[in-house]
Parts: sequence; structure tokens; C-alpha cells
Amino acid sequence: MNDLCIARHHCKSVGQSICSTSCSFFIDLRYQIELAGLPRKHQKYVCSDLPDTFYSKDVFKKYSSGIVDRIDKGTTGLYLYSRLTGTGKSTVACSIALEYIVEKLKQDYRTGKRTEQLVKFINVTDFLEDLRKGMNDREAAEIALSTSQTLKHVPLVIMDDVGAERVSEWTRERLLNIVSDRYDSEKTIIFTSNHSLSEIETVLGSRVRSRIEGMSVPIEFLGNKDYRRKV
Repeated sequence: MNDLCIARHHCKSVGQSICSTSCSFFIDLRYQIELAGLPRKHQKYVCSDLPDTFYSKDVFKKYSSGIVDRIDKGTTGLYLYSRLTGTGKSTVACSIALEYIVEKLKQDYRTGKRTEQLVKFINVTDFLEDLRKGMNDREAAEIALSTSQTLKHVPLVIMDDVGAERVSEWTRERLLNIVSDRYDSEKTIIFTSNHSLSEIETVLGSRVRSRIEGMSVPIEFLGNKDYRRKV
């Protein structure tokens, strides 16, 4: 069995000779994960396989039920927040993205449809730093422009660690542009943050908070367990 495949618990070909790194589904799956930029440490679980110890696992499994229709219709995203670090917010966000990638690929395989890029993950601080570098570096500018275009069109975006970036009016405007573009085009974002929405308003302004609030359901991660020690 191909233990590297995130879909191994959800595939009818598991245990058969095709179940290897030469499987076309596995190759397409890994390609989508690479395009998405999901951190390696968050590539271990689709949402339905999250460990029972994860906060509100059943809530996220319910959210992932019918995930293809949910994302394709651009319905409500999630705002996952906790004042504590290491509570599993990013792992949950990525597990939902992986669930979507697996299910969408399965659907496209059945219908023979070509699958475009499905997900883009950005750490907000790193992305904004790339934009700043692009002001003085042509190569960096091309990379930042490519990422910005992807953020407009890809079905699912994960914006990780919102509010951790260095705050300025420039920062607020860049984030507002991203969020507003997807809000207006009814495309889904899953946010993670160490700030509540009221704190986000203080940090990034009322317009950013209003957009986030209008396109996502806030879920606070409680508890004192640091999952980065295990995940």
C-alpha cells in the first residue's frame, strides 16, 4: 500500500497493484498539494481522518461533508482563532483543504474533467513580505503577482496567521484587497488567527473585519494542548 497517499483510507484501489507512487491519482493529488503550498507538517490528515483529540472534530467533519459543492458554490468559510498557539488551527484548515482536493479530484476523474488548481495556502506575514520585496526586485515581483492572481481565482484559499503581520496602512489595504476580491466573487476563505474578530478590527480596521465576518463562521479553539508537539 502507498502509505504516502493522503487518500489511502478513501480509495477502492488500496491494496491492489495500482496502489503505488506510479498511480495517476496519487500523482495528481501530490501535484495539487504542491500547487497549494500546504506546509509539509499539515499534510497528514484529510478532515475525516483527524484524530479524536482535535478540538471540535465533529464540527469540521460536518463542514467537510459535501465539501465539493460547498466550495464550488462559494459558500461560507471559516475563521479559526485562538489566543493560544499550537491548538491545531492550521492543521484543521489544511485537513479541510486536503479533503476538498481528494473529493474534487475523485469527481473530476469520474467525469473526465481537467482539474485546475484547487487550493492556495498563504502565511499572511510571508506573503506580505514577498509583496514588499517585489517593489525592488523584478523576479520577486513576478512571483508576488502570480500568487496574487491565484488568490483571486482559486476555489479555496487558506489565509494563515492573520493579524501576526507588521501593521501599517499599506498592510491593511493589501489584505482588504484580497479579502474583498474573494468576498465580491463569492469564493471561500478559511482564516486562522490568534485574534478574535473584535481584536482584528483593532489591528486591521473595521473594513477588513466586516468582510471577514461576512464570509466566514468564527470558531474559537479552546484548551491548552499544543498539537505541534504531536502533529
